[in-house]
Amino acid sequence: MRPLMILLLMVGWVSPFELLKVDTGKWTLVSTSSQEPLNYTVIQNPRKSFSRYGIVYYWSGYYKPTKSNPRKCVFLRNHPEWPFGERILPNGTMVTGVEFGCASDQYCRAYKCDTSMTAALIWGSMLLTATIFSIGIIVRHVIITHRQAEVNQDMEMRGVYVPVVIVSGATSRDQGVPEQVNK
Repeated sequence: MRPLMILLLMVGWVSPFELLKVDTGKWTLVSTSSQEPLNYTVIQNPRKSFSRYGIVYYWSGYYKPTKSNPRKCVFLRNHPEWPFGERILPNGTMVTGVEFGCASDQYCRAYKCDTSMTAALIWGSMLLTATIFSIGIIVRHVIITHRQAEVNQDMEMRGVYVPVVIVSGATSRDQGVPEQVNK
């Protein structure tokens, strides 16, 4: 604990007039001025992972990629969205960040894994292409069926024969039709 106090004094985070008290792993910097106290948590075993937000995190330098999470992500402590509070390693140095893993089809976003937009765009474009292709096939089928119906109707009209009988008065007398009919 003495190296930590010396380090904090050397860096300038603690003035000689400030008190440093230890209470179950929590270091509290109490200032004599009206500033609020700064709380630091000492990490007892930096190699040990911890889970938060449904993700397993490791302190900087201790993450090993796995088959399920081959992509290594690093989230630095100086990021404005740092959600892990103030942490100090047992040797007195400040934590620089956390590391975690994401699946190969995901990407790192702050301290979480997000689904890749590329995969969503590929699936969306494939779905759109399949839909347009299907609509094209349906339209083509309707047009061809309509044309075939017109052709079949024309063919049916050509196959209908209407008998036409031309009767002339002179011709019918010449054929020997009885005169009763011709009068």
